[in-house]
Amino acid sequence: MRVAYVLGAFPKLSETFIWREVRELERQGVEIVLFAVEASGDPVDADVREHAARTFYAPDALSPGFWTPDARYLWTRPRVSLRQQARLLREFFPRLDRFLKYGWWDNMARSFAREMERQRVDLIHAHFAGLPTFFGLVAAELIDAPFSFSAHARDIFVHPELMEWKAERAGLIVACSRTGRDRLFQLLPLRFHSKVQLVAHGVSLGQRPTPRQSVQQGPPLVLSVGRLEEKKGFPDLLQAFKELGQAGMDARLTIIGDGPEAAALVRMRGELGLESRVEMLGARPHSEVEERLRSAQVLVLASREASDGDRDGIPNVLLEAAAAGVPVAATSAGGIPEFIQHEVTGLLSPPGRPSDLAANVRNLLSDGVLAQRLAHAAREEVERGYDLAANTAVLRGLFERLAGKQ
Repeated sequence: MRVAYVLGAFPKLSETFIWREVRELERQGVEIVLFAVEASGDPVDADVREHAARTFYAPDALSPGFWTPDARYLWTRPRVSLRQQARLLREFFPRLDRFLKYGWWDNMARSFAREMERQRVDLIHAHFAGLPTFFGLVAAELIDAPFSFSAHARDIFVHPELMEWKAERAGLIVACSRTGRDRLFQLLPLRFHSKVQLVAHGVSLGQRPTPRQSVQQGPPLVLSVGRLEEKKGFPDLLQAFKELGQAGMDARLTIIGDGPEAAALVRMRGELGLESRVEMLGARPHSEVEERLRSAQVLVLASREASDGDRDGIPNVLLEAAAAGVPVAATSAGGIPEFIQHEVTGLLSPPGRPSDLAANVRNLLSDGVLAQRLAHAAREEVERGYDLAANTAVLRGLFERLAGKQ
């Protein structure tokens, strides 16, 4: 089975879960052809760069033959082409700016359709319900291919567009969390609900981690990983770490990630006098994130709902920490409570409460028995519901059914 995977920016550090899924599908015998709207400048590992080199990227307006696919499909698929344009006009009238923007993207998507037709793909699957799904939808209609998409967080909580059209054409809609699934049920008419399937992201489990020592050389290391944006709550984390120091806990915090709030967070770190205790590494390849996890005593996430409604699903670093045996202190924002149950698989605090978050981190650092018990339970939870091989096999089965390969 040959599946076209349509992505936004690739490769992207904040979307390593997609890369893991692609690699596991290939291991299970599925041939994946990658398509991306644009390239990313993120630092990635060599195996990801190799796939990026084989990815088909959307052309820009100055590329030779940019308009050729449009002309070709107007000639070979005139009714589908005109119906797509009429649908866009109906969806966005009288918002001419959105109609023109989507008309531009529609033409870019036609280059995907031409390449997918050449590659003889059996199924088109898009990740994120926004622009990648629109590209996949256009291509699927033009080449009459089975089509599905995965929805995540921002794509359905902030600016969902054309959702009914996308759901009409899709034979399968994948939600990676119950939070995302419930949001899809809110957005879509009841007749489409049966298309929505919950398939959680997974992580490679490997060997069970050895119990962490409660005593180590130097100050304990706390790690936080995420894009530096509002929904990740990093200002709350810095404040929590300030309070942790004031309470006499000599810990060190490492933050891995980049994003629009980077400069403001560096300033805040200085204003709080945390330069010697908080290390901000920026974006790092996933292999380095894994290495840092192995030396961390606690993973902490200060997520919250952003002012525009954006929120986390189940952050994949939570699953990675649990697989590695690292205890977690997090907030109850978004889909986090689906995996972290307070005092069962980690410690939870309300979003926007730095003092509560600091207290939970302090408890994990000072109580080795508690930290080990929670880490052990979290690892068992990952093994039960978030094993990469098992969950990808479920996804592969759904793809095979949709593509008529079963």
